[in-house]
Amino acid sequence: MKIINSRKRGPAWAGKNKSGFTLVEIIVAIGIFVLFNAVIVQIFLTAFKSTNIVFNQLDAQRQGRKVLQDFVAEMRSASYSSIGAFPVEEASSTEVIFYSNIDNDSYIERVRYSLSGRELIKGITEPTSSPLTYNTAFEATSTVVDILNNGTSSLFYYYDGDFAVTSTPPLSYPIDLAKVRVVSMNLRIDKSPSSSPVVLLLQAAVELRNLKDK
Repeated sequence: MKIINSRKRGPAWAGKNKSGFTLVEIIVAIGIFVLFNAVIVQIFLTAFKSTNIVFNQLDAQRQGRKVLQDFVAEMRSASYSSIGAFPVEEASSTEVIFYSNIDNDSYIERVRYSLSGRELIKGITEPTSSPLTYNTAFEATSTVVDILNNGTSSLFYYYDGDFAVTSTPPLSYPIDLAKVRVVSMNLRIDKSPSSSPVVLLLQAAVELRNLKDK
């Protein structure tokens, strides 16, 4: 007599563990992915910011050096005006006015460098009329630097004939124009005050060769 087993066998795979990810594993994987992407984005932003700062500093240096180069050349050639005025007309911490033949023509121009906020303004007045006169109403102005951050620091310093770069103190204000023999321009440049790490200091001192004492 045959004994029939009434229990039904399930499919062959019924006794094995099912493959795949649990909900917890999926959440963890997504979290790791998001964290990894956040790190990559942060690295990219940091690198971009650093590169931008470097380019800002290089551009600031370029602007500043160009201004100093022009100022030194013009101030070095300062001379009595076309109507006989002393080479230096005004000398303050934020403005200097002097006479110099900056375009190599027959006349001496009146040149003005003046600080206005973050801007360094350059003004040029040609002598006109007969007899000659310097009419400042016809002054041609331009902004030569617009990224200054001098704050309370003087833009200009003035020295007498005993000037020595490392030891001579500047002349006291108000400046005795007759004693001026050396003028120093000091640019504190900051293109992006909110991100630039340091203020870039550029300076140059120039001797007025037509007023040498020795």
